[in-house]
Amino acid sequence: MGNLASGDSNSLNKQINKWQGFFFRLLLVTVVPLIIIGLNSTGALERLSLIGYDGLFMLRGETPVNNAIFLVKQDEASTDFYNTRLSDWSRSYHARLVRKLSEAGADLIVFDYDFSRPTTKKEDAAFASAIADAGNVILANRLLPNGEIAQPIPAFSDESLGEGFFDTLLDKDGYWRRMIYMNLTRDGYIYFSLPMATVEIYEDFPESQRILDDPDALGWGHHKLPFPDMLINYAGPAGHYPSISFYKILENDFDPSLVKGKIVLVGNTHRLGKDFFSVPTDKRMSGLEVHANAIATILDDRFIKPVDKYLLMLLIIISGLAGGFVIFLRHPNLRSNFILMISGVSLIMLSAGYLFIYRTIWLDFVPLLQVFLFNISVATTYQWRLSRLRENEIRGLFGHYVSKNVVDAILSENIPIKLDGHRAKVTLLFSDIRGFTSISESLSPSELGQLLNLYFDEMIAAVFQYDDMMALWTN
Repeated sequence: MGNLASGDSNSLNKQINKWQGFFFRLLLVTVVPLIIIGLNSTGALERLSLIGYDGLFMLRGETPVNNAIFLVKQDEASTDFYNTRLSDWSRSYHARLVRKLSEAGADLIVFDYDFSRPTTKKEDAAFASAIADAGNVILANRLLPNGEIAQPIPAFSDESLGEGFFDTLLDKDGYWRRMIYMNLTRDGYIYFSLPMATVEIYEDFPESQRILDDPDALGWGHHKLPFPDMLINYAGPAGHYPSISFYKILENDFDPSLVKGKIVLVGNTHRLGKDFFSVPTDKRMSGLEVHANAIATILDDRFIKPVDKYLLMLLIIISGLAGGFVIFLRHPNLRSNFILMISGVSLIMLSAGYLFIYRTIWLDFVPLLQVFLFNISVATTYQWRLSRLRENEIRGLFGHYVSKNVVDAILSENIPIKLDGHRAKVTLLFSDIRGFTSISESLSPSELGQLLNLYFDEMIAAVFQYDDMMALWTN
């Protein structure tokens, strides 16, 4: 009865230890995903995620531009042609440009300039007159630190077709990836961005089609803009949009078909200007071209939609469990773990790339990679350590009694370790040293030990050549 009770107790202890080990491993692979979710929710991983986001643009490559958009650049060639400094650029040039573009049939003329300060009466009057005669000019404004809007001077504003602000929303790393929709002034008046104002006037939809109270999307004509801001879908690097130098328009050195029926954006791209930004597709892009990409994103409805945050949390947990899966395996293998790691990383990256390129969905793969790689590394290290301890224990128990091949078979579980035995064909060798008793009486202990060692060296080597042999040394 005592032995039976002892056996039941040992079996119970083994079951308890087995479940304790299971829950310990489960805790080990789930705690990291929870930590990553917490860090990701607080923005601690934002910079890494943004680097990954930019990498998706590199993976996608360039895409076609919207042919309805054309750029006129106030560049070095223009200031050199008129032999004038950038700061001395006359508004009479803007007046002439408006008239030239209007004559060529431009649909809209959008100025990405700050015209909130007057210059000379003659120049301002000439520009205001050109704006009034064209009837298709959109101007820019900006939000001041005091909460007020810096609008173009009344002479320009009164004659323009509309306005929009060119304020930027930069991420923590200084990159321009998003467009804000509205600015609210101190007195409660709402101003819309320059790209939104341009799209509204270009598509000529009524103000009633502005839907601003939907918590999921902002209605802008027939477009549903993501809320609360829009990720700009950049088509390519700087210079990707078709453009022409400012002076060529003034000198009639251009084909009117380039601008006919199009949205013509006019802005400063001079290297001495300050209107340059880092974007996902380039380290230095003019604000003018950023606006072009933003307008095209709305016109083409190519909105980049981030994966829902709760779905992302679930994917982080799944990635953590997938990475830690090997911790539950009884016989981990470094080669198979490496293959699993490469497969997991490839699956995450391919999924993120496919969603971004073909579905314009941003799957933030950085936390997924972090939790997967960390867990698979921890699990592999943990299992490798356990396997080394198990191997050392078995070799210590059996290494002195059976051959290396048998020990290797036990470790690989080709020979199960169990107490109830099994049938096998084996060879039994009973070996004796003739006259050992008389020999032992005539030798000193040290001499006898040397003799036995010589004997065992030869006999054990011979026996260990065969796995299915048992040797008993008798006297």
